[in-house]
Amino acid sequence: MDETYVKVNGRWAYLYRAEVVDA
Repeated sequence: MDETYVKVNGRWAYLYRAEVVDA
């Protein structure tokens, strides 16, 4: 899985690639 988690405004935002957008 190419999952990437970044902290934004104190919350964890889930960023996904266009390839796994369906996931």
